[in-house]
Amino acid sequence: MVENEINLPKKMIPEPPRKTPVVAETEVLVCGGGFAGVAAAVAAARNGAKVLLLEKDGYLGGLCTAGLVITTPPLDNGLNAEIARRLREKGA
Repeated sequence: MVENEINLPKKMIPEPPRKTPVVAETEVLVCGGGFAGVAAAVAAARNGAKVLLLEKDGYLGGLCTAGLVITTPPLDNGLNAEIARRLREKGA
């Protein structure tokens, strides 16, 4: 490949125009509510962005919740510690 050469597809599939409904407007869209997605959404919101966290399942936590995957990082610091503290304060 020559430098600055663009590798364009040789074949295209035509699609008819369509209208896609807009259900929400946001500054930051985070796709996936696993550990990384939740952390990204919280960080963006704390920095003043209007955030929408989109998760396909009915719960957060990704594979740690769905697959009971055991994590090895410490869970008693950062955002995890803050969530635990807030739950204790509410008597949960």
